[in-house]
Amino acid sequence: MKQAIVLISLFLIAVNWPNLKLLLAGEIDYDPVQSGAVTLYATKWCSYCAKTRAFLNKHDIPYVEIDVEQSTATMRQMTALGAFGVPVIVVGDTVIKGYQPSVLADALDSKNKD
Repeated sequence: MKQAIVLISLFLIAVNWPNLKLLLAGEIDYDPVQSGAVTLYATKWCSYCAKTRAFLNKHDIPYVEIDVEQSTATMRQMTALGAFGVPVIVVGDTVIKGYQPSVLADALDSKNKD
């Protein structure tokens, strides 16, 4: 039984290693209040990222923003989602690539119903 727990723990650590590495390096701030919130992968210069920020702010949606240009690790984290450009918005299990306000609104509605 103990071996199974150790193996499962090691598996979970291996699967989540990129995020754990970023968290331990201080590149991701973990806030328990914000856990489960919307995550926005963006850059400072992207106009569609700015539109996404404006949409989230207008609707008072709390979100965590990750600037993918800050490190190669954050860029790898975004590409692991199957995305190769910004913005990328993660709402629960839903990954939205690009600025798509209607898709984002639907994802937020379904998250709020859970």
